[in-house]
Amino acid sequence: ILQLHHAGQAVYFVPKDLEDPAPFSPMDGVEAPNGLLTHGLTEADMERLIEAHVTAALKAKEIGFDGVQLHCAHGYLLSQFLDPNFNQRTDEYGGSAENRFRFIRRILTAIREAVGPEYPVLAKVNTNCAGEADAAYAQDILYFCQEFEACGADAIELSGYDWIGQGKSKNHNYYLERAKAGRALVKIPLILVGGVRSLEDIETVLEAGIDFISMSRPFINQPDFLKRLEAGEASPCISCTKCLTLYAKEGRRCILHEKPEETTA
Repeated sequence: ILQLHHAGQAVYFVPKDLEDPAPFSPMDGVEAPNGLLTHGLTEADMERLIEAHVTAALKAKEIGFDGVQLHCAHGYLLSQFLDPNFNQRTDEYGGSAENRFRFIRRILTAIREAVGPEYPVLAKVNTNCAGEADAAYAQDILYFCQEFEACGADAIELSGYDWIGQGKSKNHNYYLERAKAGRALVKIPLILVGGVRSLEDIETVLEAGIDFISMSRPFINQPDFLKRLEAGEASPCISCTKCLTLYAKEGRRCILHEKPEETTA
């Protein structure tokens, strides 16, 4: 499955030779991590991004990917539209859950029409958001899941904005309770990601009615993790997330891997 996402204001590097280096966002004038102020998407921008997502999905299908996943989580552009902490627009793309989903609906509908009814199209979404807005978001995510299904998504992967901190708190199956709430409202498969580290974790998720498990960091730590699960082992992954930058710094994928030996010319 090829994951489709636009970084939006989450970008940390922008080439200096761009004519308009401002990162995209739902809103104008938000300071991005790279220090630049964001450019709020216009209708023309949205049209271009819809076309870009469709083109990417068609190319994925053409070169043999089994499906695509529309990434609407983890602070990237589409999750910024869904999250009321980011999206303060006053037009038809801001305010209510229906409005905040509007741009995603347009993209997903266009992708489905382009790739046809049989090609797998998945979605990934945060089940929570930061601060006081999360109480209302608990209901919003139920609406979003229903809309993903109505727009033709074949499955929904459920994550959260705070996935890094959850692991450091020694939690497991981070977003299971929110996922269980969505299970009663949609018929398509639900996938849980976050803090699944053992057979016991997997059994807990499956017994709750969630259809599939998604993992990443345990496989970075142990590429043969499935075989180790079969042997009754749990992942030693400590969810430190240093794997995001460790290879560039030290030439190893995981903090628990041995450091590569230094070579001399």
